[in-house]
This record gives sequence, structure tokens and C-alpha cells, in this order.
Amino acid sequence: MRSGFLAQEERLHEDAIAATGLSDFGDICYREGLRQLLNARDESGVDYPQAGAPILGMIGQLLTTRLVTLERIRPHRAALPQISRPIFVIGLPRTGTTAMQRLLMADPQMQGLEYWLGASPKQRPPRHNWPQDEEFRACMDQLAQMELFAPLVTRMHPMAADKGEECRLIMEQSFGHSSFSLVAPIRRYQDWLFSSDLTPHYTHFKEALQLIGMNDSARTWVLKCPHHAPQMDSLLRVFPDARIIFMHRPVEELIPSVTQLAAAFLGMVEGAGVDMIRRAAMIVDNLDLTLRRLLATRAAHPDSFFDLTMERFVADPLDAVEAAYARFGIPLRDESRTALSDWISHNHGGHGSPATTTLPFNLDAGALRERFSYYLG
Repeated sequence: MRSGFLAQEERLHEDAIAATGLSDFGDICYREGLRQLLNARDESGVDYPQAGAPILGMIGQLLTTRLVTLERIRPHRAALPQISRPIFVIGLPRTGTTAMQRLLMADPQMQGLEYWLGASPKQRPPRHNWPQDEEFRACMDQLAQMELFAPLVTRMHPMAADKGEECRLIMEQSFGHSSFSLVAPIRRYQDWLFSSDLTPHYTHFKEALQLIGMNDSARTWVLKCPHHAPQMDSLLRVFPDARIIFMHRPVEELIPSVTQLAAAFLGMVEGAGVDMIRRAAMIVDNLDLTLRRLLATRAAHPDSFFDLTMERFVADPLDAVEAAYARFGIPLRDESRTALSDWISHNHGGHGSPATTTLPFNLDAGALRERFSYYLG
């Protein structure tokens, strides 16, 4: 399919309204992002399988979820709890951000974004009620289907309804997030994204978090998403007191891992025949732009960042947490230390993909090191 995505804009809205009985999509900021995304898909030159139905289906679901999320926020807006000094685990993809977030979520003083609540935001129910919740069970079924049809994706990035997951689940409701453009040939959309003030998009994200955390307002949020990396200026406008753990890994290790994960994902979305040599080169370009933007934000806000190598994290996760807590003045109480140690004993090991001497898709470790010589991962 080389055209026709943008022409579906109104139908997508009508279907979402029909599915929910709701019609208030909130701040119209999402409209520009959606149009840029649809238009970029039209111009991508990709012959999408099933006339683009899988992509349109995902977009339609995001619009539906946006309607429901806003309906759930509306009666509580005046009483939404403040989010104070949240922790964001940031870095390029495949740097250990998932493991770090899930480890920190084991600390009783922290709360994170569980997959099922990111996919369908609402007040977080008591944990013992989750197995009876229809949305929790639906999320489990969805992830089981994903594991069946995309086993490599779920093996490289394990997902579970009750585990921490990326902020993209909420951010994508506003169609202003680089998760759409990292592996897709939609540079027009990315150029728009990188030149835009995304404050309204992050405001919607914040309100969804406030809704989810209404029953846990005393606990500190710990969030993660590599796709925040090129958008940190907008993030910090909405979360000015955010504490950022910046995860690092050598590019010649992370980029092959990113491209292998992308190949598995693209097989679902674009079908067979994706030219992964060209697409891998595009991903390298996008990661270069992303990293330069992230480093510029860190230089402008040095007090907000703590740098942590994946090597140090894997070698001694508890030491890495202690260092991060010390950097940001977070107390490490005995109950927290016990909970963190217990998580490590049951989950530590196998984070990310190992270094390899044979890189896929014509990637060259030496060329990557030279291109990213400004960055020591």
C-alpha cells in the first residue's frame, strides 16, 4: 500500500467513537501528530500487507484507548495526585533499561507502569484483585498471542501484564513519540517530531500516570522508555524535577541487538521482504540523531542525570542501585534492600544481547565505533 493512510483519518475516529460511545478526544495536539504519522506512512514507499490493516488497526486502538483514558481522568482531574521527583530510566534501546526499571519497581517505596495499566490506564486496583480484572485478563491473552506469533520479539523483550513496561504504551495515545519512527521509513514524521514542542503530549502522559497512581500517591514513580531519549527537553518541561538514570552500552553491541529486534517486529507489521540492510542503516542514522539530542539535554541539565554503564549494572545490580540512590538522595531502607536483593536473586542474568564478532545486516563494528566516537558507551 503506497497511499491511503491519511484518507482513513476520519473513519478511524468514527470507529473509535462507535466502539466506546465517547467523543471527547481532549487536547487536539494529537491530531497533528496523527496526520503527520499517516501522511508519512503514505509517503514511505512500503507496500504494506493487507492494505495496511495491521497498522490502521493499531492506530484505531490507540484512539479508542485515548477516549477511554480521558473519560476515566475527567471526574478525578481536580484531585489527581502530584508526581514528585519521578525516576526515568533512559538510554538507547538494548542498554538494560527494562531490567533496571523492574528491579527498582521491586522496592516498596517505588511504583512503576505495569503493562496492563499502560495499555488501558485506570486507577491501579489492589494487587490481589488483578486476576479477576477483565482488562488484566485481556492483556494476558493479548501478550500470549504476541508470544505465539512473534516469539523472537517476546524472547528479546519479555513482556508480562503485571511487569513494568515502556511509557510508549501511554505516549502513543497522543501520536507524538519516536517509538513510531525508530525502525520505520517515515523520516517526515520524525523530522516533525524533532522540531516540535511535545509538552501537551507529555501533559496527557502525566495525567494518565496520576490516574493510575491515585491509590499509591506516596510512592515514587520509576518509569522507562528509550523512546523518550530524543524528547527529553519536552519531558523535563512537564517533569522538571525528574531524576534520570542514563544507561550506557557500547554501540557496536546495542545496535546489532536493536536491528535484530526490529527485524522480528517488522515481520509482523510490514510482512516478508523488508530490506534489512537498508533498514539497519536507517536505524543507525536514527540512533545517531537520538543520541546527539539526548547528550545535548544532559549537558544542559547535568544535575538531573546519573550515568550508569550496563556493564556495571550487570556486574553488581545492587551496587548500581545504591550508587543511583546516593546520587539522588533516595534512602535505601532495610526493607528496600531486602526486596531488591530478592528480585536480583530471582531475575538477574541474561540482560540484553551478548556482544558478537559477526554483526548482522552488513553492520561493521569498526565503522560504528568511528561514527559514534563522540560517545563512550
